[in-house]
Amino acid sequence: MRRKQTIWRNLFWLVLVIAVTGVPDYSVVSAQDINSEYDEGDNLLCTARMQMEYPSFCPETGPSSDLAELAQTGILSQRPLPTISYDLAIDDFLRLYKRLASNGTALYDSVSDAARNRNSINRFPSGSIFVSYLDCTIQNNQAIYMVDPGVYVRGGSDCAWIAVPTFHGFALSDTPDHTYGWSIDTLPVYRQPGEASPKTGRTLYRYEFVNVYDRQTAGNYEWIEIGLDEWVRGDRVAEVVPDPVPPEGVTGSKWVVVNLVEKTLAAYENGKMVFSTLVSVGANGSWTRPGLFQVYVKKIKDDMSGAFTADRSDYYFYEDVPWVMYFDEGRALHGVYWHNSFGAPITHGCVNLAPVDARWMYNWVEEGTWVYVVDPSGEVPTDDGSYTSYERDRSN
Repeated sequence: MRRKQTIWRNLFWLVLVIAVTGVPDYSVVSAQDINSEYDEGDNLLCTARMQMEYPSFCPETGPSSDLAELAQTGILSQRPLPTISYDLAIDDFLRLYKRLASNGTALYDSVSDAARNRNSINRFPSGSIFVSYLDCTIQNNQAIYMVDPGVYVRGGSDCAWIAVPTFHGFALSDTPDHTYGWSIDTLPVYRQPGEASPKTGRTLYRYEFVNVYDRQTAGNYEWIEIGLDEWVRGDRVAEVVPDPVPPEGVTGSKWVVVNLVEKTLAAYENGKMVFSTLVSVGANGSWTRPGLFQVYVKKIKDDMSGAFTADRSDYYFYEDVPWVMYFDEGRALHGVYWHNSFGAPITHGCVNLAPVDARWMYNWVEEGTWVYVVDPSGEVPTDDGSYTSYERDRSN
C-alpha cells in the first residue's frame, strides 16, 4: 500500500511540473540551427553521430573525435551475427567408434576366443585404425567389441568410445556485415599491434569467436583488432570474409566456398550466407585442390582408407565416416570423429567438418551444388600432376 501511494505522489508532482514549465522541446536540431548558434571550431562536446554528420561543428581532437573514429571502425555500432539455431545434438551412432592399436589388432569369431586371446581369424594392419562397433561386453576383465556381426576385437579393460568433437559453426539468416572468425590457438591479447606492446591481461582460447574491426602489420605478422585496444596475431585467427557474389562459373542458387588459407567454409544460397564454420584441409603434399567443383554423390556414411608411402607406414582406415559429400574424385566434405583439429592443414585432401556441421551441410547440399576451393596465397599447386587420382573412397 505504501509503495502505491509513493507512485501516485510522484506522478502528481510530474504532472504539476509539466503543467507549470511545459514539455521540453526534443525536436531534431538541423544543421542550420547549429550554424546560427555556434561558429565553426567552437569547442563542443559532440556525440559520435554529430561528429560524423557535422564534422565542421566539432573539435578535431578530443573525446568526440575518438568516439567518431571508433564508430567508423564498427567497434561501437557493429551488429551481432544474424545467427539462427540448429540441431547441435550428437547422434547416437557417433558414440560407437573405437581406435585400435597402431601396431595391428587381431580379429576373433567369438567373444570367448577374444577374451582368452586365442584362435584369431585375421587382423587389422598397422596404422591409424578407427572402427565403429555394434556392441561391447566385458569378459575376464577384458572389453570385447563386436565390430561386425560375429567379428570381435579386444580393447582394454572397460567399454569406452572416443570423444567426438563438439565444436560447431553458425547457421545464418542473412549475410553478416563484417569479418569475423575463430581463434585456432591460445593467444595473449595486446593493447596495440606488435608483441612489444603491453598485454591487456585477456587471453583468447581455442575456438573462441571474435569480430574483426581493423588490421595492421607489425613486425613479421599481420595483427587484427578484436575490440577496443585489443589486438592479436592475425595468422592465429581463422577468418570468414562474407562475399555473397557467386564465383565465376557458378550457376544455380547454392554454392560453398572453402578458403585454404583461413581454413574456413561459407555456404551461400540465393545471394545470402546461410552457414559458416572452421574446417581442416589438406596437408602439404596432399593438398585440397583449388578450383571449382560440384558435389557428385552424397553418402550418409562411407569407409575411407589409404596409404601414400612405399612401405605403407602411413596407412589409415576410418570406418563409417559420417555425412560424406564427394566433389573432386575422392576428395569430399565430410564429418570427422577421429580428430579435433579444425583450422589446421592435416587431411589427405578432404575438407573435414565437425560432426554437427557436417550433418547440417549434408542436409543442405544437393548433388550438383558448387564447391569453390580458393587459395588466396597462390601457393597450393593447381596442376593435375600434383594430385593423386583417387578412387572415391580413398581419401580422408
